[in-house]
Amino acid sequence: MRLVGLGQPAAGDDGVGLRIARAVRQVLPDLEVVELTGAEGLIELLDGRPTLVVDAAVVAVEPGTLLELAPEHLARVPAFSTHGIGVAEAIGLASALYGTEVLHGLTVLGIAIRAPRVLAEGLTPEVAAAVPRAVDRVRRWVAEVSG
Repeated sequence: MRLVGLGQPAAGDDGVGLRIARAVRQVLPDLEVVELTGAEGLIELLDGRPTLVVDAAVVAVEPGTLLELAPEHLARVPAFSTHGIGVAEAIGLASALYGTEVLHGLTVLGIAIRAPRVLAEGLTPEVAAAVPRAVDRVRRWVAEVSG
């Protein structure tokens, strides 16, 4: 199993996926953790193994809200990506190229953010507060998948 943290560290809250990946690496050192700054890297990573993708999501809910989605639900969430290619598009392309079996065991954990407007380092307080809750959710995911 693996965790994939996505984000752009110079885009403020959009770096939350990377921050969570780094925090998870500290508390779950045996878990494979991959950091990506673009969702296109997911295309080659998806192989049917249990994978949890953690990324910021610009959605119409309070910043810091955790949203857990199965791949088939991504298209129904009104959101856009600050990456060149979004998670939903990368998942769709992986499925088209390699078959739907590469999506087995895939879950996406989105952390709601406001749309980034300027280059900025660091997270807003609302999104930073979501990091420990997301790390706890990752721990539960690992226990569920391992169990």
